[in-house]
Amino acid sequence: MKKIITAIPDTLTVKVAEIKSVFLLVLFLVSLLPLQVEAIQQMVIESDRVRVVFPSGFKDQAGIIVTNYQEVLDDLKKELSWGLDSKPTVILVADKALFERISGTRYAVGLAIPERNTIAINILPLVSKTYMMLEVFKHELCHLVLHEHIKSSFLPRWLDEGVAQWASGNLGELLLYEGMFRSVRLNLARLAIPLDYLATSFPSDPRSLFLAYEESLSFVN
Repeated sequence: MKKIITAIPDTLTVKVAEIKSVFLLVLFLVSLLPLQVEAIQQMVIESDRVRVVFPSGFKDQAGIIVTNYQEVLDDLKKELSWGLDSKPTVILVADKALFERISGTRYAVGLAIPERNTIAINILPLVSKTYMMLEVFKHELCHLVLHEHIKSSFLPRWLDEGVAQWASGNLGELLLYEGMFRSVRLNLARLAIPLDYLATSFPSDPRSLFLAYEESLSFVN
């Protein structure tokens, strides 16, 4: 990426939205809708290309995503030759326990939900890591681009993740924890997981999870 734009243009729309909490919103997106959740105020900042929903205190991070959106998408288009015609929604989640429940792992900081054209990002560990936040966003945005152009039935999980890593140049949702799993790369051939096992989901234990990502990238490369 080129220089990151950190100033929020006055032309962007910032408004308050009554949403039944990020908990309700995100769990609805993954079909885990609870029956009752208290309503809290969420902020929304958007352009004509992308919408970001965020809790109070994270306006700067939301603005950075909006202002850098087109450049991130253009970077992906150079690799994939595809853009994104639809307007995605990005949800910044400031609740670590909630995000672990949504993603199913403590190691994820990003999650793409293509059927809802939505990205969720665990913003807390990325508050002071602007470049890394945009790298995570780029990886997750790649998933939305892929699913807009390829039917899910033709896009197994290992291929989806492999292409997203290749095109974005990073681990995306696991980017913060890459250093914890470096030894896995040394044993990739010996520990390889059959691709059939990675068609719909990835393992939950950290070692096998990282191995699945490494194997997916190796196949695409």
